[in-house]
Amino acid sequence: EFQRHILMDRLTITCASTDYGKMVNLGTPGGMPTLVPFDGDSNPYAESGWDMDDSKSVWCGFVPSAYLDNWPNLGAFVVFTVFKNTGTTVQIAWQGILGTLFAGLNMQLLVLLFPHGARGDLCIPHTDHSDYYVLWYSKSDGWHVVSKDSIGTAWQAYHNADAFGGLRARAIFHPDGTMDPWAQWFAEGYKEKVVDKYKALVEFDCKVGDIIYEDENYGRYGKLVCFLDVAVVVFLYLISKSSRNTMLFGLSWHV
Repeated sequence: EFQRHILMDRLTITCASTDYGKMVNLGTPGGMPTLVPFDGDSNPYAESGWDMDDSKSVWCGFVPSAYLDNWPNLGAFVVFTVFKNTGTTVQIAWQGILGTLFAGLNMQLLVLLFPHGARGDLCIPHTDHSDYYVLWYSKSDGWHVVSKDSIGTAWQAYHNADAFGGLRARAIFHPDGTMDPWAQWFAEGYKEKVVDKYKALVEFDCKVGDIIYEDENYGRYGKLVCFLDVAVVVFLYLISKSSRNTMLFGLSWHV
């Protein structure tokens, strides 16, 4: 994460990996920062404009910091594409572009099949459990649900919830289903979302250790689709007549 702007009270604002451009901190002075995009319309602070010298204005860069993960891929593309002559280099580059295109189409197909992706959360049984559940939501990586066997370990998970930045809500739920009054924090409008998330997980007929997938389709036939998807990719590699460099570049993405 990048610490891009420091408030006048010396509280450091950390942009989440998905934040970029002009952001506004709606948090209270000295409290937990709450960054939202500045678009001149969607937040009450927009009326006074965005000013880099203002303590509430935060600049998070032209692109999300998560894009840094792609730089190694760019280096690999150059290594496996530039060859001993121009003609071969162009051929390999074109094969790489087509391969990337089909990979993108494959991703779009999976999005159509599983609109909510393959993520899931731990089951929270109706009864017969003595675990504490820690729920938090981060703008950078979504929902998290973990179970702990004691209030002490639950507090540790609670305090570590903001490890990657972008925290919007966190809370500890006791075995009886009540929210700990001393272990809860929410950005504006997120308390209801946490309560609804907890209730949704409790409503499932499940046992300890089960995973509740956000997308019902993935729970039904997700593993079969993933197996077939991998099988098709391997088959295409086997029948491909692309150069060795292109094959190595493609494999480097999947190893």
